[in-house]
Amino acid sequence: MAPFLSDRTALGDKLVAEPAINVGIILADAHLQCIASGLRFAFKATSILAAGQLRFLNEVRSSNAQGFPGQLGTVVDEARGCLRELNDVMSLEVGRLHRQLGALDQAARNLVPHSDNADQPYRRRWKAKV
Repeated sequence: MAPFLSDRTALGDKLVAEPAINVGIILADAHLQCIASGLRFAFKATSILAAGQLRFLNEVRSSNAQGFPGQLGTVVDEARGCLRELNDVMSLEVGRLHRQLGALDQAARNLVPHSDNADQPYRRRWKAKV
């Protein structure tokens, strides 16, 4: 039997994994959440930027060489709108990822039994960013 699996439990023939396996599962889930978030953002960003480029090309194609400098303000406004939309999508995706990783953090925290002993409070084992 693998060293990380305990003996059979009273719940039947189901094998119970040690908490260390749960930590690995939580970290793997976090990795998958980050990958999925990156792919969602890349897909949405590509869609937004492609639409912005098509609008730009349509403006250039519909104007003549002398009229384009007069339409430069319109083209720049379109580009800025596209960048704002991209920024909004990024903010929403980061918020979603933050919530998902927060839930995984809570799941990891729940792996450690809560101690009612006030003499030994729980301490973080990493340094806080300054």
